[in-house]
Amino acid sequence: MLCQYIEADAQSPHPYSDALFSFITVENGLPNNFVNDIYKDSRGFIWISTYGGGLLRYDGYDFKNFNTRTAVPIKSNFADQCVEDNFHRLWIASEGGIDIIDLDYGTECSKTVFANHPDNLLHQHTYMITKDSRGSIYAAVGLSVFKADFASDGSISSISRLNPQNNPTIPITAIYEYDGQILAGIDNTIFKLIADDNSNLTTKVFAPALQNLPCNNIKCIVAKENELWVGTNDGLFRYNPASQTLRTYRHSDSDPSSITQNLVSDLKIADNGQLLVATLKGLNFYDSMHDCFSSISCDQDNIPGKTINSNFINCLFCDRKIIWIGTESSGINMMTKPVIGVKNYTHIPSESGSISSGPVNSVYADPNGNIYAGCIEGGLNIKAKESQSFMHITTANGLAHNSISYIEPISPKILWLGTWGNGISVFDTEKQKVVKNLTPASTNIPIDFVGALKYDSLNNGVWIGCTRGFLFYDLAQENFAPPLPDSLNTGINGCIGITITHDGYLLAGCTKGIITINLESFKKNRSDFEYKVMAPNANDRNSQYRNKVTFLMQASDHSVYVGTDGYGLIKVTKNGNQTSSTQITTDNGLSNNIVYQILEDNAHHIWAATANGLCCYSPNSGRISSYYKQEGLASNQFFLERMLQNIKFRHSIFW
Repeated sequence: MLCQYIEADAQSPHPYSDALFSFITVENGLPNNFVNDIYKDSRGFIWISTYGGGLLRYDGYDFKNFNTRTAVPIKSNFADQCVEDNFHRLWIASEGGIDIIDLDYGTECSKTVFANHPDNLLHQHTYMITKDSRGSIYAAVGLSVFKADFASDGSISSISRLNPQNNPTIPITAIYEYDGQILAGIDNTIFKLIADDNSNLTTKVFAPALQNLPCNNIKCIVAKENELWVGTNDGLFRYNPASQTLRTYRHSDSDPSSITQNLVSDLKIADNGQLLVATLKGLNFYDSMHDCFSSISCDQDNIPGKTINSNFINCLFCDRKIIWIGTESSGINMMTKPVIGVKNYTHIPSESGSISSGPVNSVYADPNGNIYAGCIEGGLNIKAKESQSFMHITTANGLAHNSISYIEPISPKILWLGTWGNGISVFDTEKQKVVKNLTPASTNIPIDFVGALKYDSLNNGVWIGCTRGFLFYDLAQENFAPPLPDSLNTGINGCIGITITHDGYLLAGCTKGIITINLESFKKNRSDFEYKVMAPNANDRNSQYRNKVTFLMQASDHSVYVGTDGYGLIKVTKNGNQTSSTQITTDNGLSNNIVYQILEDNAHHIWAATANGLCCYSPNSGRISSYYKQEGLASNQFFLERMLQNIKFRHSIFW
């Protein structure tokens, strides 16, 4: 796999031009693609209100449905909004009215909450529901609004209703707290809602400039810095309380920097202060410096994952680095700014210079910046430093086999290419050709399937892990030797992880455990040298990973990191003659317990490519950050992917 960092251009058409998109639709769990609202509760669950599919709780992996037929039913499958009160109860607004779910026990509790108050308010179409900073609940019910205040035990202490004299002509869909005041968009005017002593919500025009706006109804309100933004069915308005001035924004076909449509469905402020304007014709970004807008939209020529999948946006929710976009026709879009820079190289059948179609098994970057990628059934792919295209070396050019499993530099100009099926090819990078093949047929050695290679400068040879044993090739003598006794070597059915430590030991993972060889001892006497096999011990749970090694790497602090198949990442440290190991798994934040590859960056972070995402581990803090498709990775699965990726993180670049 491969990724490269692409920095945002100074002339970017909008501030999220480098954003990445992922989607939640009916294809991966939504019962309906029409999303009315997205909300996050105090426990971190995402609640999705849908039009026809009820309410869903999403934990990042799975959904729990609430509809008219579930064990905890709600009054209607047409859910509009939800909000959590200060007593861990979720208030759900729908066409059928209001449902209240106790989040601690997962039970419906609306009758208990309204025990001392008329419950007729629970059975009317409720269009929106929200909570103010004091913990009061406001709900737009029918053509009115009510406010519920609570006692310390969570019971309702009082209910105030909108004074009937107001008589809205259409349902209220905009209630917003601004500077301690509750504002409501009633028809085409912004009012303050004030509770009197007679259980009434009285109204007062908030500002003359926001009275009788040139629209039919107010859809949403948000404050940005010292100004108030109002989205309506006929344009966007910006009100400055200090100057009491109003600025109007409408779409103009002749002005590409105008908003994309006059119907503004939602307004939100992102964590970076960016004003987001949702319409039924794409998403708009306000440029305060130039007082104009840029936008993103969906059309048939868009590249999947590079923009929204629908222009019909109903709602927005900003959650730290993720902007959730609820659409009317295509579910949820999750828009993120990349934390790591990623560029993916994939096979394009119509382009002869693209990378081969097979999955990338091994990658090597030489000191000059040239990239060598070994593919399954795709041979060796070579990308020169300044080029974006690949040269292909296959069996037609002398390669022993088209499936390359490992690439190991032997000298500045010689690479050994382990293959999965026919031994080893020796490749000259200056001549750009295969100069020698070491195959089972030419050597009478069972080296068909090569899992790992490691050059040993002390002994001037190459250590080879393959499915039929563990071998050493003497470069001067040009011959193979099994370094271990036949009784041990013949029992090895796979070896795919090898490294050489700073103190001169070779470590190799195989099906019997981890082999350690003292290379200085091996140099002195190749028939009688110091070695041992650290096998799993049934009585030692900390040793169970030893015959499941996938990768070995020694970090700059001399700790050895072991990638495993199912046991996560193992950190082995040595203090004198004593060694200790620390297991890092999904319990500690690792994205998956199958680790395929490990490397250390310039800042001494440890990166682990897993079966589900890329992880960055900080040895100093113990913190783990995980990266997935939504951060730009071509796939969450690192093993069998038909692409190469180059990743830039801070000051480190790796492939």
